[in-house]
Amino acid sequence: MQGPASPGPLLSHDLSLVYNPPTMIRPSKDLVGRLLSHLVPAAGVGGFLILRTLLPPRGLDTLGLAAIRDAIMSLAFLALIVLLSMGSGEAILGRLRVPGLRRPESTLFGFALGIGALSLGITALGLVGLLSRAWISALLVATAAVSGPSLVGLLRRGTSALRAIPALWRAASPLPRAFTLLAAAIGLMALAQALTPPWDYDGLMYHLVGPRLFLQAGRIFAYPDNWYVNGPFSIEMLFSIGMAFGDDILPKLIHLGFSVVLLGATWAAARRWLAEGQAWLAPAILLTVPTLPIFSSFAYIDLGWSSYEFLALLALVLWWESRSERLLVLAGLIIGFAMGSKYLGLEGFALLGLLILIGSRTQGIKGAVRSGLAFGLPAAVIALPWYLKNLIWFGNPVFPLYFGGPEWDPTRLGLYSAYLDSFGVGRTLVDYLLLPINVYARHVSFGAVMNRIDIPSLLFPLALAYPFTKRARAMSILLAIAAGRFIFWAAGSQQTRFLLPIYPALALGAAHVIGRFGSRLRRGSALPLFFPVLALGLLLITLYYQAAVNVTGWRTVVGLETKNDFLTETIYDYPAAKFITTRREPGSIGWRRSELLLSDQVHPRSGSFPLGQPYPLSRTAWRIGAVVHGSTDLAPILQLGGLRLPVAARPHGDHPQRVCRPGRLLQSGLLE
Repeated sequence: MQGPASPGPLLSHDLSLVYNPPTMIRPSKDLVGRLLSHLVPAAGVGGFLILRTLLPPRGLDTLGLAAIRDAIMSLAFLALIVLLSMGSGEAILGRLRVPGLRRPESTLFGFALGIGALSLGITALGLVGLLSRAWISALLVATAAVSGPSLVGLLRRGTSALRAIPALWRAASPLPRAFTLLAAAIGLMALAQALTPPWDYDGLMYHLVGPRLFLQAGRIFAYPDNWYVNGPFSIEMLFSIGMAFGDDILPKLIHLGFSVVLLGATWAAARRWLAEGQAWLAPAILLTVPTLPIFSSFAYIDLGWSSYEFLALLALVLWWESRSERLLVLAGLIIGFAMGSKYLGLEGFALLGLLILIGSRTQGIKGAVRSGLAFGLPAAVIALPWYLKNLIWFGNPVFPLYFGGPEWDPTRLGLYSAYLDSFGVGRTLVDYLLLPINVYARHVSFGAVMNRIDIPSLLFPLALAYPFTKRARAMSILLAIAAGRFIFWAAGSQQTRFLLPIYPALALGAAHVIGRFGSRLRRGSALPLFFPVLALGLLLITLYYQAAVNVTGWRTVVGLETKNDFLTETIYDYPAAKFITTRREPGSIGWRRSELLLSDQVHPRSGSFPLGQPYPLSRTAWRIGAVVHGSTDLAPILQLGGLRLPVAARPHGDHPQRVCRPGRLLQSGLLE
């Protein structure tokens, strides 16, 4: 164990105190006071939801103040969800009575539990066929009513923390101040990007499409053609809150919020396990990953999945130190949310389960079984709905992976498996040994999105020097799990983004090595400042890429540019998708939006997209297929604009299909 935890640059002094498990904050003993503590928050939430309904988001061609109003409403919606999650999470954490947590840790764990519980509630609505704006509103109001007393305490503590910021700023040293300013600038740019219309590949492919389809149907249903919407979908079900009110910005803000949780969890771990004065360095190193703030502003789920995994790991490290079974239950609940967010969460569950077995080796078989059940049962209960429904609907709990399923014959499954295995530079023994080098030197081969800048932090390799420093038990566990996760990653799809759950541990390991390096140098030497200053310099690179991505986005946020103009500038094939999904030819034959097929090499894509926006084609799309229905006479379609489209059979339908490359549409004059 290293020195005492250091205060962060902008946190109140009382946050360093050991957290006592909360009891529900009791309102006045009289009945009226108790009722008001529940009814007032519920009424406030209900009032906001009515206002959100009366003030729907602006249209695609609207300019002016409506854009600013939309941004304010989306941010207010995010604040409401965060408060409800923290309030309900604190109540859950109070019932668990987990010992020894510090205030920042309890806040992070509470938020994870609360927002996870909210996603479970929406999932339940979807599974029973009640997924609608009205029922989602009822769930939010009920959550506010139940967690009302906790919300009062949260607001009081939040106000106290804000009041302490000026004094903390004055007391902070120059390096933490510089980090705070750079992090704030990066955060503001990420926020500006999150307030723009969705344009990211995966978001428009399934992260937003799934909630939209489920809301239209009023339930979660099997949809094998776009298999992604059948996987674990807990975080996407949170997206359906905004989508139910016509707000496709809220999902991006929710994902951005998870990035704050990941950075906060890294900082909380650094305060506990790094030397005094170095807590700021770990989140600073994490933020030197150039794509981290960019991805966080997308309608993705990766930052949520990674936050759940890392928080579960933190809980288990705390268990290793205290041996409290309540921490095992906490870790199990949170890793359950990770498994309910992405199939890759199963790997995290397996590694943490192995950690428990190793940690319980001195307790005998009964003790190990007891510890395993304390961790495994909550995890299974939380994640079970997603895997059980797939087993019932498709005969494959991890559909379509490994075993295929309806409409996923061996050929199609083989194509998708080949796509997953195509990342990286090879699968020979030498390739595996060189992975830590190639992930930097040949990083383009490992990235799926923005692969030219999708690279881990240049400071992460410092963690490799950890065995040569004075070791600490907590840090050893964190880095051992990171190593195991890296092995799983190497054996699977070697996409850089899938390493996100281990980034916090690597940042902590690098910060630990930097601290040990500085402690060995003589006092008065400037060398201990080299790596901290280098980290700040690398943050400037992250800031630069944020600015590059936000060149035009801010104009849309403030209403100087329409959503249509932004999407046209940002997505090169947006006009093609808009044309196909809005144009109908005279007569009985036309394009039917619900049957538009957009595909690339391996990604079947549905022609449904969030909130009526034309569904953009992939930047790597090879073909556009449009299904003709209602007639077998193909001549009017085949002669559109003088372009002959080659006819191909639809693999799982009766309608013929024509396929052509996007470039040919442009050359034909069909698209202007």
